[in-house]
Amino acid sequence: MSALAGWVLLLPVGGYARAADLAVQGGVEGASPPVQPSLKLGVRQALQEVLGRATSVLTQKLDIDLQTQQARLASHEFLPQTTLTGQFDRTDASAAGLNAGSSKSTSGAVSTSWKLRTGITLLASVGRTVVRSAVPMSTVPQEGVPTAVSGTTRIGTTTSSIGLTHPLLRGAGRELVTLAERQAALGLASAQEGFVQGMTDVVFSCISSYFAVEQARRNVSLALATSARTQEVRRVNDALLAAGRIARTELLQNDADSAQAEFSLMQARQAETVARRELLRLIRYDDDVDPDRVSLELSDSFSNYLSQWRPEEGPMLQAAMANRVDLQLARDSVASSRLSLIAARDGLRNQLDVYAKLDHVASGHSVSSPSVNRGVGVLLTIALDKSSQQFALASAQAALEKAELALAEQVRTVTAGTRDALVNISFSEQQLRMAQRAAELAKQRLADEVEKARAGRSSATDLSFAQDGLRQASSQEVQAQYAVFTAKLELQRVTGTLLEQWQVDSAVRAMIPPTP
Repeated sequence: MSALAGWVLLLPVGGYARAADLAVQGGVEGASPPVQPSLKLGVRQALQEVLGRATSVLTQKLDIDLQTQQARLASHEFLPQTTLTGQFDRTDASAAGLNAGSSKSTSGAVSTSWKLRTGITLLASVGRTVVRSAVPMSTVPQEGVPTAVSGTTRIGTTTSSIGLTHPLLRGAGRELVTLAERQAALGLASAQEGFVQGMTDVVFSCISSYFAVEQARRNVSLALATSARTQEVRRVNDALLAAGRIARTELLQNDADSAQAEFSLMQARQAETVARRELLRLIRYDDDVDPDRVSLELSDSFSNYLSQWRPEEGPMLQAAMANRVDLQLARDSVASSRLSLIAARDGLRNQLDVYAKLDHVASGHSVSSPSVNRGVGVLLTIALDKSSQQFALASAQAALEKAELALAEQVRTVTAGTRDALVNISFSEQQLRMAQRAAELAKQRLADEVEKARAGRSSATDLSFAQDGLRQASSQEVQAQYAVFTAKLELQRVTGTLLEQWQVDSAVRAMIPPTP
């Protein structure tokens, strides 16, 4: 006992402080714990704290913001694109070493292109150019030196044009014209689905951590109850020893049981310390406060979720296929690969465009001379070396095959995971029924052994075995209850219904920025 007592002193002070209330309930006297911060926490409150503070929320929101900007930029392709240009030139000319004149030109233009989702591109522009020139008008000799007499001319030209082009081969058709827009939309959808997947993992971790604390505390309570029973058995044996009905050597087994009970209590308290630290770290409760100094009270129990729910395989598989985010991401990958293949095939085609245009030119010096030009034509472009386009096509085909294989494998994984979860629920419920029956029998056996010991018909060894049996049966009952809960929680995760079952689906969806 002295060695075990030394081990107990190595426990954190906060661990004893948190278990002090349990120790008093179990009949163990100790010093009053110091004043500590108090936190009453329910599972839904813990979920709210996690959803509001999880680092993954901030990082994945940044990804969604970038994808949203990219989707918005892709839609700009089908908005009118207007360009404004302006230019000023000065030109000096000389002849036979003399200044022959100079000119200044000023030009400005506005051009607009509008690409339609049918593939037609509309073009419109209007521009104005003004040229001012200083040129020699006459030459009069003076004392053998020619003199240039200059004049100024001004010519203004206004040009307006409208037209359209339409691809007949490369880039033809709505499917190809909207390719970039659909790829951007897929990228945004994948980012949003990835956010939901990340939040599902966060919620799953929070629920598991919350009820892991309760399980650890139940184990502490079992260890305290075992210690109390050990003391009770010791009192019975002391009375039997005083009456001369047992030998002193039989108390050695009682001492060994007490040592084992103290050791089990130390392990249970340490496990509770680790579990509560993990929960407080996950919800990021007051980072400046030592978690060992926080009095944590749980207001929910996993026993409340051990309903006799009997899920059926068919509906659960349908729910998994409809709700699993990773499965939807695999489908998005296949769709994106197909779009890339369409683009690669289009890149191998020759380019043939049909166009029509109408130009109006009005220029004037002293009189206006407008003119109208009409034109219709076909432009053919043929790339002689298409090796890079052929490689891009081969790469796109390979990427599509890989994405389809990954999707098929993901479907098999989801199906197998759902079926395994259903089997695990059935097995864990059978274990729970057996554990409950074993705990009832162990309680009855210990009660019988205690009565026999009071009458002098039982040994210390028999009492020790009965007590160990009850301790193990009680621990197995708690473990079996927790196993049923975790099995049902795992089924919610593998079927993609975790957020909905814990009523946080709307809160997670509200965190996603709206689609442009």
